[in-house]
Amino acid sequence: AEIRLGGLDPSSSTSPTQATKSSCEDCIEKRDLDRVVKQRMGEIRGCFQRASQQDPNLAGEVVVRFQVSASGAIGSATIKRSSLQNSVVEACIREQFLKMVFPRPPGNKPIQASYPVVFAPSR
Repeated sequence: AEIRLGGLDPSSSTSPTQATKSSCEDCIEKRDLDRVVKQRMGEIRGCFQRASQQDPNLAGEVVVRFQVSASGAIGSATIKRSSLQNSVVEACIREQFLKMVFPRPPGNKPIQASYPVVFAPSR
């Protein structure tokens, strides 16, 4: 299975053009998000591969919306949208996001973010 990580879709009023230097007050750097998500890619891939054994044509995008607490732990995670139409895979991915720990957000305030993961069938 081919899995592509999307970029960050931050729920933040700070746009990259307004950010000073390389940091922002109410978001986490995209590279930090990517690094943490990639650490769990094996497990996320496993969620998809188990389901694709029953449905070889399974493909689509899952966007996870999550809150990073002041400590960096995930406070909540939900499936914002999904074109997979597979609740088992979606629940499995959500569980993997709940296990992630990110760097502490700037200002020690919880932040919201969305992260897309795209699944394509192996050829």
